[in-house]
Amino acid sequence: MSDPLGRHTNKCDDCKGVGKWLLYGKIYGKFPCPQCKGKGFVVENLDEQIQRKIRCGDILLIKYRLDPIGFLIRLFSHCQWNHVAWFINDHELVELKATKKVITPLKRYLNKWLYKIKLVRPIYISKISLKQAITFAKSKNLHYSYLSIILAFILVKFNLSKYLQRPTCSGFIALCLYTVYWKFNDKNTALITPKDIEMSKIVKDVSYELPK
Repeated sequence: MSDPLGRHTNKCDDCKGVGKWLLYGKIYGKFPCPQCKGKGFVVENLDEQIQRKIRCGDILLIKYRLDPIGFLIRLFSHCQWNHVAWFINDHELVELKATKKVITPLKRYLNKWLYKIKLVRPIYISKISLKQAITFAKSKNLHYSYLSIILAFILVKFNLSKYLQRPTCSGFIALCLYTVYWKFNDKNTALITPKDIEMSKIVKDVSYELPK
């Protein structure tokens, strides 16, 4: 059930969807229901709506608006995105940061002043394979130096994957998916960039499921 704005709603428990003030199960005068203000429904919490729509395995493309390192990464990769994170459930993401792999809550990236985001979803992959790939990602214990991420993107820029000492954030997701024989494209998984993920023919844009 949705309201005219497309937000998910539930029938008001107080008035049973009538919109009028009920007393002992009967309409009492012409007073509107105080719970739903006469609408007959209540709009669900926005965070709950977002988390319900986002699926395990969805990928979040991220632009750090105020980060100089992120600017350099976008410069090297010729892409508007400098980071990616992977949903391991409906409210948490696994991501490879500059120095280590972390689990991050979704709410972190909903700040539109700090981040621009886009949501994409891999297709042609079974739920079992996706679960196996995510389990692999969660099992990895990775730690690196801060400057290693800059070096990694420089090597990716010049297709020098054999010298890579660490994966990039997008390369990490590509590697995990490759363990179940799923690839974004024909490139070496170590050379996958956020742009490759965005432009892949086997992911679809589901950004409409993000808040406006």
